[in-house]
Amino acid sequence: MVRTVQKSYRKNILREMKSSISRVVSLFGIVALGVMMLTGLMCIAPDMRTAAQKYYVQQNVFDLRVLSTLGLSQSDINAIAAVDGVDAVQAVKYQDVEGTGGAAMNLQTAIVEDSKPDAERLKQLLKKAFENENISCSCFASGDEFLRAGWREGYQVVFLDICMEGTNGIETAQRLRAADPDLLIVFVTSSPEYVWDAFPVHPFDYLLKPYKEEKFEQLAGELRRVLCRQQPELEVRIARQIVRLPLTKIYYATAQNHYVRVVTDDGECRATANFAQVQEQLQTQPEFLVCNRGVIINMSKVLRFEGDCIEMLDGTHLPVRQKDKNSLLAQFTQYQFRGMQREF
Repeated sequence: MVRTVQKSYRKNILREMKSSISRVVSLFGIVALGVMMLTGLMCIAPDMRTAAQKYYVQQNVFDLRVLSTLGLSQSDINAIAAVDGVDAVQAVKYQDVEGTGGAAMNLQTAIVEDSKPDAERLKQLLKKAFENENISCSCFASGDEFLRAGWREGYQVVFLDICMEGTNGIETAQRLRAADPDLLIVFVTSSPEYVWDAFPVHPFDYLLKPYKEEKFEQLAGELRRVLCRQQPELEVRIARQIVRLPLTKIYYATAQNHYVRVVTDDGECRATANFAQVQEQLQTQPEFLVCNRGVIINMSKVLRFEGDCIEMLDGTHLPVRQKDKNSLLAQFTQYQFRGMQREF
């Protein structure tokens, strides 16, 4: 009885297969294709591992990274290099950009005020208003002292008291404006009648004493908007975030495989970008120069031009494109000459 059932069952299966032969062939084809793909992956996996290892060796990709929130000293680096099996150790400072939308603004300010309490009060208000920025504030007791010592230090904003002994605030502003048309000058005084005398030097604002915190917050907001427009930045994508790096902080940028390595005053970061895109942004500024294929430098960060290479202030040596060596040297010399003209 059992054999009869089995035989009948087999006949039914064969009958169903014959009646839908195309479906059966399709199923066999799908299974065969899957077996072929699995076999191919199993066979090629060792070769893929070998190819990857060969690439890592050729590109000198590191095998181990040691991180320290406090930093590594030279003795730490020497100790790592002395470990058996370690061929080379390279110290790198990385810039932490996680969780930030961009770099903090650098703000250099000067307070020219003969009243020490007023100068201290103004300094406190500045620190509070720009607490999230990198702000430096220098105080001078007179216009003469500021003109002798500080007016060439790259200040972006100068707070000037009008009534001072010697060279008063308006006369000081006239000399500053002649030297730097873009300087932001804010007059501070307890005498509102001087506002029309100050008008010809085009001050940014006029601040009356005693200082009101609400008025100062409004002034700080206006200064921040103007200064953000004045400071050119490189916009790149780092770790899935858009980050803006001030151009004044950048040393150089180099193309490396599928990313761009950007070295700044704050360290090193890797931007997920095409080098041509980074070059297009940087070359809009006169201080940036393409010295070789995939290498662009900030000429204000150059220590010396040695013919075959360029030495940066951080000690890095970057190659120079030999066929354009003379023209690159001419551009660098011209940039330095323009800088000297601005100083004098």
